Formats: sequence, C-alpha cells, structure tokens
Amino acid sequence: MNLSRTQAKTKIMLIGPSLLLIATLMIPFLFSFSAKAVDPVSCDQPGMSLKQCLASLQRTINALVVENTALTNRLNDKVPSLPNIWKNSKFLVLADPTGTPSTTNNLKDWVPHTHGGAIVTYEPVSKYTSGFVGIYAEKTSPSYYDRANGFQSATEKNPFWYGAWDTGPRISREGWNNSSFDILKLHVSAGLNAGRINQSQSKTIHSPTSKYVFSMYVKFLQGSSFGVSQDVLNTAAIISRTECDKSPQGWCLFKGEFYGYSTDNPYLGFGKPLGDTSELEVLVALPYIYSNEALWAAHPGE
Repeated sequence: MNLSRTQAKTKIMLIGPSLLLIATLMIPFLFSFSAKAVDPVSCDQPGMSLKQCLASLQRTINALVVENTALTNRLNDKVPSLPNIWKNSKFLVLADPTGTPSTTNNLKDWVPHTHGGAIVTYEPVSKYTSGFVGIYAEKTSPSYYDRANGFQSATEKNPFWYGAWDTGPRISREGWNNSSFDILKLHVSAGLNAGRINQSQSKTIHSPTSKYVFSMYVKFLQGSSFGVSQDVLNTAAIISRTECDKSPQGWCLFKGEFYGYSTDNPYLGFGKPLGDTSELEVLVALPYIYSNEALWAAHPGE
C-alpha cells in the first residue's frame, strides 16, 4: 500500500503512539548525556515510507539506549562505596593492654556493653569457622571436612571443602583473592537484659530523617534473635534464628536500615535485643554500615 507523506504522518500517530511517546521523552534526556551527536529522525524526506520512518526511529532509540547504558556504567564505576563507619570490621586487630578489657580477647575499637547486667564476651575466630568460607583446593584431604554437616565443626586447622576451587555460597571464589579477615564470636548471657559489642563514636550528626544502612552475615549458635541499633537496646532492626537457619549453612545476610536520632547517641553496634530472655551466641562476619543523608559526617581520614 502506498501512502502519501501526510497519510504516513497520520499512520505514525495512530499506529505507534507509545513508540513516539518513548522517543519524545527519551531523546532529549539521553542527548543530554550523549558524548556524540545522533542524527535526528525526520519522516519528511521524499519517498520515505511509514516502514522506513519507524525503522529509522527505532535505530535512533536503540543507539541512544546503548550509549546511555555505557555512560551510566562508566559513571557507576567511578562512584566509590561509602566508607564503613565501623573500624576493624574484619576483627583482625587486637587492642594493646591498656584497651577496654573483655573476658576473652580484646578487639581494638570494639567495646562490650551491657544493659541491665548482661555478661558479654567476644573473640575473633578464623574465617573458616562453621564454613563461612571453605578451603580453596582442587581436591579434598583428610584434614578437610567434606561431609554434609561438617561445616558445623569447621575451623582454621580443619576447614570445610565445598568442592574443587569453590569456597562456598557466600564468596565462591574467595581463594582467588584470599582476603584476610576474621569472624566475631559474640556471647551474651540469658535474661531480659541486652548485651552487645559496639563502637562509641559514629562520627556522624543525624536528623530524624537520616538513616543508617547496614549489612553483615550472621550465624546463630545459641539464642533466638539478634539486633542492631544506634542505642544500646539492639532493637532498631532484628533478625530471628528461624530466618537465619533457612540460609545455606545457617549463614544469613542480615541487612536493612534504621533512622538516626536528632541527638546522636555515641553507641553504634549489635547484639541481643532487649527483652529476649535466651542466651545468645552468634558468629558475625564482615559487618558494614554507613550513614545515608546524615546531617554531617566526618571525612574518612578523620
């Protein structure tokens, strides 16, 4: 069917309203990010059919989408992750003898805190503990655990072997990087009281609309709930053992956010929520927290 130029324009409006709307909205926006010019589409050229016009429009949209994706990826690659407020979050550094004491090992920058008389103990343990990561090896050996539930007993000397060159579901190729980090083993006594480990300076000033965003891996050895908060109650965000036990080897990724206070509390940490009567023992790996839309935050070098 042959169409006049006027008929073609009418058909475009009738047949492809959504396509034209997308083009109209996208092209100015994408051009603003474009590093090179893209020829505009014109359906007024002599002899251009409706099919040719739509094909030209589609090619232009495709080119702009591809270019915008490339530029967006390039921009994202240059945006660094926000710094972790918690220092020594790999639990590798012990404090000097003058540091705050613990009934086990004393970790630099971390302080035990009790609310209502709870007893808190903590210590760093190997990243191989309870199979958080497995040994990076082609074959198993007598010193490795490789039974179905062997991860429960895994230690630094007897790590779990998930398979050839596979360090497990959390960091499957950890052996390529062989990162240095420990895991925190935290114990809080039974009772209604709360107990935790925290750092006393968050180096942020908040308003009621600012937030903390956090993530960490948690595995329950005893107890029923685990929480994080800016105060000492560990109730701003809570995860249960039931939820964690559903994850591979019982290691759950606990992540979320909670609001800051208009008057900052100097404590920022995690442990047993106030009101939970059970005895708590957990393993915590790679805790990470940053402040989102803080009223003020210290420079990373401060």
